[in-house]
Amino acid sequence: MRGTVAIDPYARLSDLLEAAATGTTPAPGRSLEPFAMDPWAVAALARATAGTIADAASRGAVLRAIGEGTPASPLVGFDTAPAANLSPAAAAWWRLWANRAPQAFSGLYRALPAPVRAEVDSLSPARRIAAVRAEVLVLDPADDTAYPPAEGRWLVQGN
Repeated sequence: MRGTVAIDPYARLSDLLEAAATGTTPAPGRSLEPFAMDPWAVAALARATAGTIADAASRGAVLRAIGEGTPASPLVGFDTAPAANLSPAAAAWWRLWANRAPQAFSGLYRALPAPVRAEVDSLSPARRIAAVRAEVLVLDPADDTAYPPAEGRWLVQGN
């Protein structure tokens, strides 16, 4: 391969989860800054995370909560108490998606089952960008509503 192109990239999937749930994202210096992720991207991310839930009934409950959201507020279905008998993974996702407090996000993320966090981390290009042995062109729109603005820079820097 002579090169690769990253269009509208992200560096860490956990940053996208944080932006979707709390409306904030890590900024340079690791402070938090507001980021209003487009609701369609929030809904798509939440639906994708449901795929990490092995128990079909629990996965269905999480998907129903997403379906109860509105186009403008796709996570509103998580504002109610979680369904009874959720699997540990589903309950952890429910708590994460119900959270709007930026200071609580990292603890809720760490409460996800280790295999789920490993899967999320494996989908984070920044972890492997240093191993790419080809020229990488990152096209990062200035006014993106799906990915926080620092993500493209972090991908280029490999962190």
